[in-house]
Amino acid sequence: MRDDSSRKNRASWLAGCALVAAACAAEAEPPFEPRYETERLRIGTSFEAEVCRGVMDVWEAQIDAIEAMLGISREYAWLYLYADDEWDAIGADCGREGELRGCYQDPVVRTTLEVATHEIVHAWTASARSKPLPLLQEGIAVRLQGTAQRTLKALSVEDLSAEVSWDQYPSAGHFVAWLIESYGVERFMELYVRSSRGMAPAAVSALFLDVLGSSSQDVMLDYSTHSKQYYPAAGALACGTAPRAVWQGDSAEWYVDGSCEAGGWYALEGYNGRERTTIELATEGRYVFETGGRPFGLMRCLTEPADEDELPELPWQVTHDDSVGPVPDSMVPLGEEDGALELPAGTYEIWVWRRDEAYEDWASPELRVRRL
Repeated sequence: MRDDSSRKNRASWLAGCALVAAACAAEAEPPFEPRYETERLRIGTSFEAEVCRGVMDVWEAQIDAIEAMLGISREYAWLYLYADDEWDAIGADCGREGELRGCYQDPVVRTTLEVATHEIVHAWTASARSKPLPLLQEGIAVRLQGTAQRTLKALSVEDLSAEVSWDQYPSAGHFVAWLIESYGVERFMELYVRSSRGMAPAAVSALFLDVLGSSSQDVMLDYSTHSKQYYPAAGALACGTAPRAVWQGDSAEWYVDGSCEAGGWYALEGYNGRERTTIELATEGRYVFETGGRPFGLMRCLTEPADEDELPELPWQVTHDDSVGPVPDSMVPLGEEDGALELPAGTYEIWVWRRDEAYEDWASPELRVRRL
């Protein structure tokens, strides 16, 4: 029988790490003058535009999701937000050559809006282990960034000990999704905190055997043989986590609420605001979306692990939630009856765009989906 003493002490060990990280953060010299403060973030920006309250609300919700899922916490972190075209500046500030989308270097998250939910995961998991196996480190950040996980590139036993290239990130997220689905969060976190960057393959195999009951070779064989091709998204931007529209008969209604300052919209000042809503379609049928002429992006949410042949066919205007990232980039100008969509039953998320930079509503704030 294997020794489970490390697992029994895991909770107290993680708590001690979190306390140490919080104390260090409190005593350190501030890395920049914060422009905004939320409960657990001190935020600066490289640009003048305002960060809308809805963005910061999503970041706080992301931290809630991380802490609830992984059982780790810290008092707060610093987050410096760059414009979408400042990849060179991020690379330089992170001490890397060339372009970079984001990094976490204690105590600062440096990121663009696109990858902020990913980099926040790194800041929080570092309070449990700062340099675990790279495949686990990047995999859990991809897992929680808000996109469904799909396998794109086969992983080998050797990949468990190696650095993770950019094109392997989706596969790392897929592997971690399968690992948690198969063994549970507690054993995943034990692997995480007991692993270290640069571990020899033999040490990795021994760790897997101790924690999971199987060698790394057997685990990877099981993964390649039995994993599903797709796993549902997780985190604050996961499809289906937005507020839900309420159905009455054959229609569901919701409202365009809030503002850049008050919240509700995921945007930076001066950009078209976008508001998320979850819509449950109980039956297959033809549906029309009445958005007052506002463009929108529509995604069908993956709610259970699935293979490609288990996914329903969708109209070209609708995406599966693994294909465009946590924020849909398609804009669909539908609204008339002849623009109805034939949709399978399921959970959907709609992102409605606001067209004017002043965030003033030029049409009715009421939005609706109807079954024809």
